Amino acid sequence: MPRPRKCRRVACEPGVTYFKPAGIPLRELSESEIGVDELEAIKLVDFEEMEQIEASNRMEISQPTLHRLLKSGRKKVAQALIKGQAIKIKGGDYYIKNEVDSCQMEMEPGPGGRKKTGNAEKGTAGLYQSAVLGITSVKPRKGKCLNPG
Repeated sequence: MPRPRKCRRVACEPGVTYFKPAGIPLRELSESEIGVDELEAIKLVDFEEMEQIEASNRMEISQPTLHRLLKSGRKKVAQALIKGQAIKIKGGDYYIKNEVDSCQMEMEPGPGGRKKTGNAEKGTAGLYQSAVLGITSVKPRKGKCLNPG
């Protein structure tokens, strides 16, 4: 029997959890599903330009585990872009531990310069938002992994 997975720490739930190619009805698209933990790894290494060892420490996992998350997440994103698939962000073995300013969502304004806002904590975030979750907290774990801590 394999040992249980260790939960991966993420800063916050993603504000936007679905992307699709423009002009193609959703019913005609296949999906590529990426885990919240894979997205967090991509965010830290590719977007925030952290070294893998620093990102793995932030997520409270080993560097080889972070590398596997990056490889898997990048492949899914590339597949969706090349094949014209929708990307659904869902699942993974993670827990949420917020830090001040770590959940800052800076997205481009929508049509006409408007910003559409939502509630990132309740998962109803709009496509365009600016949200800061400043309270440090640990939410219940997702997936099948060991308790955080």
